[in-house]
Amino acid sequence: MEHAKTCPKPDVVAVMTQSLMTQQPASPPDVYSIALMTKSSSTGQISQDKIITGR
Repeated sequence: MEHAKTCPKPDVVAVMTQSLMTQQPASPPDVYSIALMTKSSSTGQISQDKIITGR
């Protein structure tokens, strides 16, 4: 199960789902930060792929 290490922790996913399900007043900023986190992580993977392909 080496693939599980690269994937995000189930706890993080659970927290994200809970915040989305509850939709509390303080949810928008949380969702925004989560979106930024996912964007940064995905871009990091893309940059690594670009480096590998560029070489």
